[in-house]
Amino acid sequence: MAQKAVEKGLLLRPNAMQTSGPHATLKLNPVGRIHRSFQGALWTSVAGWPRWFNPLLDSPDDDGDRAREQGYLHNSVFARHDICRQTGSTELPFRTLKPGESVSVDVRSDELWNNTGLILEAGGSYHFEARGYWQDLDDTPFNPQGQPARQESKLKKLVRWARRAPKLPWMHLVGMINYPRPWPWIERPWYEALYFLFIADPKQLVADLFSIGLGTTVRVEKDGVLWTFANDMWKFYANNTGSITLTVERSLGPPDSNPSSDATPV
Repeated sequence: MAQKAVEKGLLLRPNAMQTSGPHATLKLNPVGRIHRSFQGALWTSVAGWPRWFNPLLDSPDDDGDRAREQGYLHNSVFARHDICRQTGSTELPFRTLKPGESVSVDVRSDELWNNTGLILEAGGSYHFEARGYWQDLDDTPFNPQGQPARQESKLKKLVRWARRAPKLPWMHLVGMINYPRPWPWIERPWYEALYFLFIADPKQLVADLFSIGLGTTVRVEKDGVLWTFANDMWKFYANNTGSITLTVERSLGPPDSNPSSDATPV
């Protein structure tokens, strides 16, 4: 990050980037603790979305022009992945799927966002299949399709509008392919910020969610990281238990020149 800032014109002391010798100011540690600001009682009670970024190339030599425009991974990222793999860490490295290849990941019901570590590539067609059960508080366990309407309590029926994906059932498996989107800078009134934080998410963001449930097929328009969650209210994930297994398989065949999605938007 510091190197990129210097490339953009940031001025630093002569030894500010020195990592060895008697005057070293930085101690490199690929397995150091990654700061996570989105935690604690306040931040987990309001709406938050994964940071938008382009999936990065493995090195600047992969594609010179594209690497300069899109960015590439630092060598320390691969060092961290190797050490985590050797020590049995559950930290997920980012990966892609070749045509015909599949991978299974766990999706926890008590996580606001589950990062699958999968980069879905533009033009590719991916099939999703989910199995298992999870539970919302004391309700009967549900499969990834979520809670049938006939089993909802009176209170749940009244607050359906407050679900993150309002049109999908409680505890339904939902996905999002995360990539940068046009988002013009517009000054808005202060009360809209409170509305978006505590009442409902911006419609532009909700429109990017798609239904997975027990299974679906998606043809991807842009490269992006797959994130998933159980459909619930933002403030009530702590009372969820269980996890399901999501299997993602990339279909055989050449990339689609006119990709679109078969998945149901929310």
